[in-house]
Amino acid sequence: MLFVIISLLLLIGCNSTSNMTEDTDTSNNEPVDSTADNPRSGYILKVIDNDTFLFAPTYDKSLLDKYSKSEDIHSKYPNAILINASETEFNLNKQKEGESVEVWFKYTLDIYPPMGTASKITIKEK
Repeated sequence: MLFVIISLLLLIGCNSTSNMTEDTDTSNNEPVDSTADNPRSGYILKVIDNDTFLFAPTYDKSLLDKYSKSEDIHSKYPNAILINASETEFNLNKQKEGESVEVWFKYTLDIYPPMGTASKITIKEK
């Protein structure tokens, strides 16, 4: 009987954890409404490569300068998330640091540092 109870607890515990969640804000683990009517607004902090950039809801040039030399800027800049844009038509080669964008997330990974895949990215109107 004890074996059955322990086995059930282990089975339930193993099934309830996952490091990948759809539409989750990794800064506070609350659901993110990233539908067509509600993208997340923020800024391009740094273009990493053709498909990846560092995104944050705020842009602070002094913080960016402070951490820009660090290899782990994505973990030091507040609320920053690495965005994979490979599934969008967004051209990162034409973007610059500080550009205001709107991002719709396909999913995010609850890891450190946070990462997400975008389903759509647009330049925010000034």
